[in-house]
Amino acid sequence: MQAQGVSKNHLVGLPIPAAAQMITSTIILYYYLGGEGSPSRHLTLLLVIYGLAALMVSNIPFFSLKNNDIKKRHPIWMLVFGFVLITLIIAQMQIMFFTIVLLYTLSGPFLWCLTTYKHRRERRREGAQAMP
Repeated sequence: MQAQGVSKNHLVGLPIPAAAQMITSTIILYYYLGGEGSPSRHLTLLLVIYGLAALMVSNIPFFSLKNNDIKKRHPIWMLVFGFVLITLIIAQMQIMFFTIVLLYTLSGPFLWCLTTYKHRRERRREGAQAMP
Protein backbone atom coordinates (compact mmCIF):
# COMPACT_ATOMS: atom_id res chain seq x y z
CA MET A 1 0.00 0.00 0.00
CA GLN A 2 1.41 3.36 -1.05
CA ALA A 3 1.60 6.35 1.24
CA GLN A 4 -0.89 9.12 0.57
CA GLY A 5 1.74 11.86 0.19
CA VAL A 6 3.55 10.17 -2.71
CA SER A 7 2.56 10.84 -6.32
CA LYS A 8 1.57 8.07 -8.70
CA ASN A 9 4.78 8.65 -10.63
CA HIS A 10 6.87 7.29 -7.76
CA LEU A 11 7.05 4.09 -5.71
CA VAL A 12 8.13 4.04 -2.07
CA GLY A 13 11.21 1.85 -1.73
CA LEU A 14 12.97 -0.19 -4.39
CA PRO A 15 10.55 -2.53 -6.18
CA ILE A 16 11.23 -6.23 -5.63
CA PRO A 17 11.62 -7.03 -9.37
CA ALA A 18 14.26 -4.29 -9.67
CA ALA A 19 16.18 -5.75 -6.72
CA ALA A 20 16.00 -9.22 -8.27
CA GLN A 21 17.25 -7.83 -11.59
CA MET A 22 20.13 -6.13 -9.79
CA ILE A 23 21.21 -9.40 -8.17
CA THR A 24 20.88 -11.27 -11.47
CA SER A 25 22.78 -8.65 -13.45
CA THR A 26 25.54 -8.56 -10.83
CA ILE A 27 26.05 -12.33 -11.10
CA ILE A 28 25.92 -12.25 -14.92
CA LEU A 29 28.47 -9.42 -15.07
CA TYR A 30 30.67 -11.16 -12.51
CA TYR A 31 30.99 -14.28 -14.64
CA TYR A 32 31.22 -12.25 -17.87
CA LEU A 33 34.27 -10.43 -16.50
CA GLY A 34 35.90 -13.75 -15.53
CA GLY A 35 35.61 -13.63 -11.75
CA GLU A 36 35.01 -17.34 -11.23
CA GLY A 37 37.89 -17.88 -8.80
CA SER A 38 37.64 -14.72 -6.71
CA PRO A 39 37.49 -15.43 -2.97
CA SER A 40 35.54 -12.24 -2.24
CA ARG A 41 32.55 -13.08 -4.44
CA HIS A 42 30.39 -14.30 -1.56
CA LEU A 43 31.05 -11.22 0.54
CA THR A 44 30.43 -8.89 -2.41
CA LEU A 45 27.12 -10.51 -3.27
CA LEU A 46 26.09 -10.52 0.39
CA LEU A 47 26.77 -6.77 0.65
CA VAL A 48 24.81 -6.13 -2.56
CA ILE A 49 21.85 -8.10 -1.19
CA TYR A 50 21.92 -6.24 2.15
CA GLY A 51 22.09 -2.90 0.32
CA LEU A 52 19.14 -3.84 -1.89
CA ALA A 53 17.16 -5.03 1.14
CA ALA A 54 17.75 -1.68 2.83
CA LEU A 55 16.55 0.14 -0.31
CA MET A 56 13.43 -2.04 -0.52
CA VAL A 57 12.28 -1.15 3.00
CA SER A 58 13.34 2.49 2.81
CA ASN A 59 11.11 5.52 2.24
CA ILE A 60 13.14 6.60 -0.79
CA PRO A 61 10.93 7.30 -3.82
CA PHE A 62 11.74 5.47 -7.07
CA PHE A 63 10.34 6.23 -10.50
CA SER A 64 7.27 4.26 -11.50
CA LEU A 65 7.63 3.36 -15.16
CA LYS A 66 4.02 2.31 -15.65
CA ASN A 67 2.60 5.80 -16.30
CA ASN A 68 4.62 6.57 -19.43
CA ASP A 69 2.46 7.55 -22.39
CA ILE A 70 4.16 6.09 -25.44
CA LYS A 71 1.47 7.31 -27.86
CA LYS A 72 2.14 11.03 -27.37
CA ARG A 73 4.66 12.91 -29.51
CA HIS A 74 8.30 12.85 -28.50
CA PRO A 75 11.30 14.81 -29.78
CA ILE A 76 13.53 13.27 -32.46
CA TRP A 77 16.49 12.98 -30.08
CA MET A 78 14.56 10.35 -28.10
CA LEU A 79 14.30 8.21 -31.23
CA VAL A 80 18.02 8.55 -31.89
CA PHE A 81 18.79 7.81 -28.23
CA GLY A 82 16.56 4.72 -28.42
CA PHE A 83 18.43 3.41 -31.48
CA VAL A 84 21.81 4.01 -29.85
CA LEU A 85 20.65 2.30 -26.65
CA ILE A 86 19.32 -0.73 -28.52
CA THR A 87 22.59 -0.97 -30.47
CA LEU A 88 24.62 -0.86 -27.25
CA ILE A 89 22.39 -3.47 -25.62
CA ILE A 90 22.84 -5.81 -28.57
CA ALA A 91 26.61 -5.23 -28.72
CA GLN A 92 27.36 -5.64 -24.99
CA MET A 93 24.31 -7.27 -23.44
CA GLN A 94 25.79 -8.24 -20.05
CA ILE A 95 27.39 -4.86 -19.39
CA MET A 96 24.38 -2.84 -20.55
CA PHE A 97 21.93 -4.97 -18.53
CA PHE A 98 23.97 -4.30 -15.40
CA THR A 99 24.38 -0.60 -16.24
CA ILE A 100 20.67 0.02 -16.85
CA VAL A 101 19.59 -1.78 -13.68
CA LEU A 102 22.33 -0.06 -11.65
CA LEU A 103 21.24 3.37 -12.92
CA TYR A 104 17.63 2.67 -11.91
CA THR A 105 18.70 1.34 -8.52
CA LEU A 106 20.88 4.38 -7.81
CA SER A 107 18.38 6.89 -9.22
CA GLY A 108 16.21 6.71 -6.09
CA PRO A 109 18.93 7.55 -3.54
CA PHE A 110 20.43 10.17 -5.87
CA LEU A 111 17.12 11.98 -6.39
CA TRP A 112 16.33 11.70 -2.67
CA CYS A 113 19.66 13.36 -1.81
CA LEU A 114 19.04 16.04 -4.42
CA THR A 115 15.54 16.89 -3.17
CA THR A 116 16.70 16.82 0.47
CA TYR A 117 19.49 19.26 -0.39
CA LYS A 118 17.03 21.56 -2.20
CA HIS A 119 14.59 21.53 0.73
CA ARG A 120 17.36 22.36 3.20
CA ARG A 121 18.60 25.18 1.00
CA GLU A 122 15.06 26.61 0.76
CA ARG A 123 14.65 26.43 4.55
CA ARG A 124 17.94 28.27 5.03
CA ARG A 125 16.79 31.00 2.63
CA GLU A 126 13.45 31.33 4.42
CA GLY A 127 15.24 31.51 7.77
CA ALA A 128 17.64 34.13 6.47
CA GLN A 129 14.81 36.22 5.03
CA ALA A 130 12.82 36.01 8.27
CA MET A 131 15.70 37.41 10.31
CA PRO A 132 16.21 41.17 9.75
